[in-house]
Amino acid sequence: MSDHAHAESAPAEAAKPAAESHAPAKNAGDQLKSMRDSIDAKRAEIGGKIDNATGKVHGFLRFGEVGPATKHNIFIEPVYIAGDILDATAGTAARRIWEVTETTGAMIRATLKIATGPILHPIDTIKHPLRYSANFGRIFTTSLENYANIFNAIPRSIEEVYSRGISRPIERTLGRIPKIGNTIMKLTNGLGWALKQPRRFTEWTTKPIYELDEWMKGQQG
Repeated sequence: MSDHAHAESAPAEAAKPAAESHAPAKNAGDQLKSMRDSIDAKRAEIGGKIDNATGKVHGFLRFGEVGPATKHNIFIEPVYIAGDILDATAGTAARRIWEVTETTGAMIRATLKIATGPILHPIDTIKHPLRYSANFGRIFTTSLENYANIFNAIPRSIEEVYSRGISRPIERTLGRIPKIGNTIMKLTNGLGWALKQPRRFTEWTTKPIYELDEWMKGQQG
């Protein structure tokens, strides 16, 4: 082979490592993007599971007002009465605990977004500073919501223990008695109405806090 051929092959061989030198950087970028996408997907999956579980917990613990008791055969009615009492005692305690747990969970998720946002999505964090800052706001509003839940805990619990553990069993038993059943239920419902008013008042005074937290939730990135 001539010296001229060796001279021509040398630049090509020298250029080869230079072209290959970009590959590790490109692979590192792809790996970083893949890792980020994997974390985002896992976070979205966990968030979806949490939201799904939250809905199921709300249904299982029967948040909100319960309707009139459904009448059953007198021989199996004691089973439903036992359920009413369990709902009024253990259920009421579980609802109060869940209210704190739910807001604490939201606070933790906001904290994680604050920590991971600049690392996983630095460009989005810079482009949307208000959306990122809303995570700080969510920590504040969930803290306020926890205080609101504590403020509402006693009137909520009193009303629920009465409406679920006293009024409903009375409706299932004494309310079935001919002639006097309607009178008993009027007295029972009247007392229930009176016990609802403190709950309605405290929830009305704290309603702006819950609405503020819900609004802040919508602003989060």
